[in-house]
Amino acid sequence: MRVAFIFSDKRLTRFMQDADLFGNKVKDSITGFAGVAVAKTIWISGNVTIQIEATALEKSEPIDGHAFEYERVELVEESKPPMSAKSDPSKPGGPQKDPVQRNTVAIK
Repeated sequence: MRVAFIFSDKRLTRFMQDADLFGNKVKDSITGFAGVAVAKTIWISGNVTIQIEATALEKSEPIDGHAFEYERVELVEESKPPMSAKSDPSKPGGPQKDPVQRNTVAIK
């Protein structure tokens, strides 16, 4: 089954930029709900929503995430991927040593 989406040029450009939102802190421009963008849903009707998961707690309980129209979502802060203190970006990984084989017993 083929599905065609009809977007104006302005909406299409904004839609393509939304891939940059994932993992970043965002907020809904109308309600002010803020959190981290975790998913994008493209509905068969052509509507596109961004799922925002809250990072705050309310009375020591997590707040449920909500989906908002992608046109309402604004980037608040770009997040950098976590990096350990030992890692050196100038030395990317590479081949690993083979793991040491342990004595194993076959179970019959």
